[in-house]
Amino acid sequence: MKRILSIKRTILSLSLATAMLGATAAATPAPGRQTGTNAPQKSKKQVSIIDENGEWTWISTSNGIGVEMKMRGKVRFNEDYTDILSISDGGWVRIKDNRKHPARSLEITPSGGGFERSYRVDGESQPYNEDGGRWLATVLIEAVRQGGFDASNRVKKIFDRSGVAGVLEEVSLLKSDYVKALYLKGLFKASTLDSASVQRVLREVNREMSSDYEKAQVLMAVAETYLNDDATRAAYLDAVGTVKSDYERARVLSALLKKPDLNNEILTHTLKTAATISSDYEKAQVLMRMSEGKMRDNAVRLAYLETAGSIESSYEKARVLLSLLGRNDLEQEATLLVVKAAMNISSDYEKARVLIQVAQMYSSDEKVRTALTDAARTIDSSYERGRVLSATYK
Repeated sequence: MKRILSIKRTILSLSLATAMLGATAAATPAPGRQTGTNAPQKSKKQVSIIDENGEWTWISTSNGIGVEMKMRGKVRFNEDYTDILSISDGGWVRIKDNRKHPARSLEITPSGGGFERSYRVDGESQPYNEDGGRWLATVLIEAVRQGGFDASNRVKKIFDRSGVAGVLEEVSLLKSDYVKALYLKGLFKASTLDSASVQRVLREVNREMSSDYEKAQVLMAVAETYLNDDATRAAYLDAVGTVKSDYERARVLSALLKKPDLNNEILTHTLKTAATISSDYEKAQVLMRMSEGKMRDNAVRLAYLETAGSIESSYEKARVLLSLLGRNDLEQEATLLVVKAAMNISSDYEKARVLIQVAQMYSSDEKVRTALTDAARTIDSSYERGRVLSATYK
């Protein structure tokens, strides 16, 4: 029992000593480090937008100070979104804003054909007056611009009044890529755009948006309806080139490849863009999609094989080469390049899979047969090498 108490006292002594040392270290600033109220503070900004279960919430804070706006039900605004015209039964609007002194809050609920407003300034109930109205107008325009509330209806109003130029001008005033994407997708729904307008939107995507996900959301919406002419397709590929994420880049390229009758220039441009994808899997996904479509031009096939050659994974490279062979329409030059590309596959099994497929389809060609024999010599496994030679000279 005495030993246990002794151990507890030792632990307590060490804990106190550690606390004292920590306090001393905290009180002694590191060389060159500012302390106290004059030390620079990094601003921590957070924006949250939630739209679920019939309730919309927008929260924007910086170091815990900010504005929160919640709405339930159907809320209708005036033309310039500076006031509320109506709220459906059971709905409400609640706002809290402590960014400036005084802090304010407001709750608006429908009542007898009008509204009941509970307005507080620094926590004290106050009559809702002109000053409160000006504050509300400021918060509402922030909510629609930064939070994206009522985006589709607002885009339609702007488009009806000022056309594509008006919507794009408004997009340039928005800060969030999420909201920018909402407005641009809303523009596609507001009207059927001509080719020149779609190209203008794509240039706006390049200039105004940085989020790969949101950029891809807009590009997918474009691909769904508008990639029907070569000029728009070229502008689309320029926008795809600014997407850094391998997954998103592969996704938007695959969306383009679903379009029929892509010309050779567009296909070559697509392959060059696909070559910049670092993920072997995502690159292979794009090439597999391309091999399913019309790719009759030999120059395009050579560009395809050049891109396939940049794949390091034995499995993915074999998959892509076998997909091209599955077309069963390769000319001699392209077939020889498939064999050459297969020689760079490190896995004997995957290399043999490709070479055997070539042998089964094209070994009657003397040049191809010679190339297959040379390629077989690069296989270390005697079993896999024998399988290739057997298929070549069968």
